Amino acid sequence: MERDRTIIYVWVFWLSLGIIALWIILRLLGIFESPIWQEMIPYAGAIFAAGSFFQMIFDLRKRINRIEVRQNRMASGLIKLESDVHHLRQDFTNLRHDFNQHLTKH
Repeated sequence: MERDRTIIYVWVFWLSLGIIALWIILRLLGIFESPIWQEMIPYAGAIFAAGSFFQMIFDLRKRINRIEVRQNRMASGLIKLESDVHHLRQDFTNLRHDFNQHLTKH
């Protein structure tokens, strides 16, 4: 069974957005003057956020595909079950008819 990694993607997404928000707040408050590598923090955070978001979407698509496969199997099983019930009804009707004929003869 495949391990669910959605929680990891959610954490990476929100952590990335948190880092971006913290950087913006600190920058606006003038707490630090940014060297070039710190200027790249929001871009890196946005890349990680986007990557984790798209990974969540990809995993969701795989889950939906698995659900559709299961639904199709259930639908075909239900069709077979309906056919079996129909045949049982016919058999029961024939049995009742034969039994009533047997009772009227004796």
